[in-house]
Amino acid sequence: MYERELKQEYESDSDDHAPIERQSILIVEDNPELRQFLTQCLGEVYHVIACSDGPEGWEKAVEVIPDIVVSDIMMGDVSGLDLCRSLKTDERTSQIPVILLTAMATKDNLTILFGNLIEHP
Repeated sequence: MYERELKQEYESDSDDHAPIERQSILIVEDNPELRQFLTQCLGEVYHVIACSDGPEGWEKAVEVIPDIVVSDIMMGDVSGLDLCRSLKTDERTSQIPVILLTAMATKDNLTILFGNLIEHP
């Protein structure tokens, strides 16, 4: 229901004669099922670019300059934190908001994870 309301609100904000230009969202997720789920959920409202790992996500972010990035934290060689650090320290991509997803739900895990990010920006 919320998805339908969001889509209707987005479509009603546009001029009847102008083409609707959807904002872009870059999804970086190594789990294929979750990547597909996020793409389907967000694809009706946003132009979705989906990548399966950090290096591919970095290349797409620089190429496309999406409006927002949603990334898993725990991925293979390049984690979502590494990707976020690269995005935020590069002049071309530093303005892009980043949402990090994690299954590390315990307070201790999150404290360790984000403590490490703060110590090594």
